[in-house]
Amino acid sequence: MQQKKFTALEKLNILQEIEGGELGLKAVAQKYGLSKTSVVGLSPNEFRTKAA
Repeated sequence: MQQKKFTALEKLNILQEIEGGELGLKAVAQKYGLSKTSVVGLSPNEFRTKAA
């Protein structure tokens, strides 16, 4: 399986979906074909602590 490389804008949009309450970590991970760990890895440290 080939790994998808997300642009900075795509990463920002993914994080905004979570922060805006549109989707949770699990739903975003499924939508973009990522693991929850990968989704948390997209975010800055302060977001990572909120999501845990």
